[in-house]
Amino acid sequence: MLLRTRRIALRVGVACLWILLAVGSVAQADPLADVAASNKIIQRVQTVLGRLGFTGFEIGGGAALSLAMAARQGAPLAWNDIDIRMVAPRKLDEKLMKKATRALTRGGQASLLPPGTLEFIDPEYNTVTKRTTLHSYGMGLRMADRTGARYDIAVMRSKTECRRSGFINAERLFIPLGRNDSIERILTRLKTGSAEDVVARGNLGLIEGNALSVLAGKVSIDRFNQRRVLAQPELVALRFLRATDKLAGMKGGKVEARRDLAWLERNLPKAMAHAPESKDPSYVMQVSEQAAKLLKSKNGPLLTAAKRMGLDLPALAQGKLTRR
Repeated sequence: MLLRTRRIALRVGVACLWILLAVGSVAQADPLADVAASNKIIQRVQTVLGRLGFTGFEIGGGAALSLAMAARQGAPLAWNDIDIRMVAPRKLDEKLMKKATRALTRGGQASLLPPGTLEFIDPEYNTVTKRTTLHSYGMGLRMADRTGARYDIAVMRSKTECRRSGFINAERLFIPLGRNDSIERILTRLKTGSAEDVVARGNLGLIEGNALSVLAGKVSIDRFNQRRVLAQPELVALRFLRATDKLAGMKGGKVEARRDLAWLERNLPKAMAHAPESKDPSYVMQVSEQAAKLLKSKNGPLLTAAKRMGLDLPALAQGKLTRR
C-alpha cells in the first residue's frame, strides 16, 4: 500500500522454521496498551463518525493481532496505536475526510498528526508494458487523543476494497466492533469457546483467509499481495519480517514462516532491481519506519534473512532505497 499525502493538506537454513525463532530470540515489544484510553477512542470514533454515516467499524492491524493473541495465548496486550477501519457513507474525497477530522478534533478531544490526510494507493506493475497503474482504495488519518494515545483511521471506499488492506496475514486480522464496545468485552468474546467457535461466530476474521492460521503461528503473504512485490518490494518484505518478529514474540518463538520467507529470498532481489521508482514520498516514509523498527529486533536469524533478501536495513531506515 502506498500512502499518498494530500496537501490541502530459504534459503534460510532450510531446517524447520519454527526456525526463526525457536532459538530464544525476542521481538522488540510494542508498548503496553492503555486500555482506558483505547476504550474512549473506540467509543468516540464510533459515536462521532457514526453520526456522519460511516459504517462497518472494526479493529485491524497490530491491535487486532495483539487482542487475539492476548485472549487466546496469554500474550501481553500491546500496540503502538489502535487501527480502526470503516466504510465511507458516500463518495470518499478530501471534503469528507476534512469533515471527519473536524468532528474528531472538536473541543480539543484529538489532534490530526502529520502528514495530514492520507490516500491509500495500490500500485500495480505490469511486467509487459513496464508501467505502473495506481488504484485509490481509501483514505486515512493519523490521530492522537488529548492524552497522547495514538490511533489511526482507515476509511475504505467500499466493503470490497477492504481486501486491499494489509500485506501479511498477521496484519489482515480484523475484529468487528459493536455499539458501546470495549477492550474488555472484545477480550471476553475472543476468549469464549474454542478458537474455531470464535471465528465461526464472526468475532475474529481474516481478510480473504483463515484467522486460525494466524493463531497457530503461520505467517504468509497471499497471492493477492505477492503481486505487490513488483511495485513495493521493500515495504512488503519489511512488513513480512516485522509481522514474523512480532508474532514470534507472542508465540514464544513458535512461528511457521518458511515457505514465504524462501519465496521472498528468491524474488525480492530481482524485484528491487526492476521496481519502478516511487514518486510518492510517503512510500519512503513507510519503508524508513519499518526498517528502523526491525533494526531494534533481537531476532538474529530474522535479521540475517533480511540481508539474504538484499535489504540494507540501516540505509532503508535513513530513507535510502537500495534499488539499482
